[in-house]
Amino acid sequence: MASIIGGSSSGKLTSTDFTFTPTISGQFALAGTTYSLKFADAKQTNDSSFTTLNPQYPSSLSLTFTQPLWRDLRIDAGRRSLLVAR
Repeated sequence: MASIIGGSSSGKLTSTDFTFTPTISGQFALAGTTYSLKFADAKQTNDSSFTTLNPQYPSSLSLTFTQPLWRDLRIDAGRRSLLVAR
């Protein structure tokens, strides 16, 4: 016999997660600015009777820009290394 507190008729709780996170990132050549665009998506299911929304689809989108204030102001690191090597 299953417990009411257990949350399922079998007494055993199962949970399934599927996560998908593609990312696009790069660097602008002139100013040394780097960017990153990340989308995170997931599908979460479980057999708990206490879960009111099943399945759940939590997702997020983030865009990040990084601009060094003084470093690589006129030239990026790759081009600087090339000039030094010459």
